[in-house]
Amino acid sequence: MSEFHDFFTSKNFIGAYNVFSSGDIKDKNKGIIYVEDASDYSFWEGFIGYHYPNEYMCRPSSKEGKTVTGKRFLEKIYKDANEKIIIAVDSDYDYIASKVQEDHIFNHNKYVIHTHGFSRESVQIEKDSLDHFFKLCRLTIPNTVNLSSFLNDFSEIAFKGLAKYIVILNRIDYSNIYDSEFNSCFHLLDENMVDENLLISKSGIEKIEKKMDLFFDDKCIYEDDIIKSEYFLNDIGINRDNAYRFISGHVLFDLIKKIHKINLSQLMKHEIKNINKNVTGNEIKDRVNQVKTRFNDSFSFDTYCHMRQVDLEDEVHKFILSAIKNIK
Repeated sequence: MSEFHDFFTSKNFIGAYNVFSSGDIKDKNKGIIYVEDASDYSFWEGFIGYHYPNEYMCRPSSKEGKTVTGKRFLEKIYKDANEKIIIAVDSDYDYIASKVQEDHIFNHNKYVIHTHGFSRESVQIEKDSLDHFFKLCRLTIPNTVNLSSFLNDFSEIAFKGLAKYIVILNRIDYSNIYDSEFNSCFHLLDENMVDENLLISKSGIEKIEKKMDLFFDDKCIYEDDIIKSEYFLNDIGINRDNAYRFISGHVLFDLIKKIHKINLSQLMKHEIKNINKNVTGNEIKDRVNQVKTRFNDSFSFDTYCHMRQVDLEDEVHKFILSAIKNIK
């Protein structure tokens, strides 16, 4: 019983493990959620706690007394998940794979919960909520950044990319051999994304298109196969409007974070320009410092994502909640 998958997935030992870990005897009846990383604790406790409040607590996975992180290790104990042992992971492209492969673990163990969208970040980033957050990030000058328009274009091209990518994955039985190359098509961190008029440049979308053309150029993908893939995506709930949540959530997070940072920088410049124009004397320095402090401290994108609550109107959130409800 010394192996992790024997000891830490046994219903007979979980109560004692909880009490030992927390020091609270009341935790003896709780189940455990094993997650990929400690940064996932509040996310999964929020979702699972929506249906089962105070019935589960997150714990790190362990091997030979040491904390082990990552999805690959948890995959080894998927089969041992049970009502007391929930395993919660990022879907990556496994959500898509599970809709094709009948024997995929997502179809056969309801105690393995996943994000449905690509990752935790994909669940946290929803364009309408995000657009509202961006508009609140301001002082005297309205934040008119065209985020919704950009994400609509981004999602459209993500859908086209996913449709082609599925054709490749079907040929190799959903191996992740091309994942990093495909994900890199959406990498735009070297772009100057937002101009002084608070407009997100369309050049980024054009660059993604060119990178995808290059990636798929030698893959011999036929139009009929793409059309079939698009129908398949629609059937499993992925469409042109939400496809941005099913490509790499880590790449998406980094992209939106960069847009947010440049957007705030441009807004701050406009605010300081107005101060220099309308304020005189020593007050200028104080006002400028106030503006800088506000922009630097009050509009954190990381905090927005971390604090986003379970949203019953969010389609990806509904997917997750529906799966969690079936645990018991």
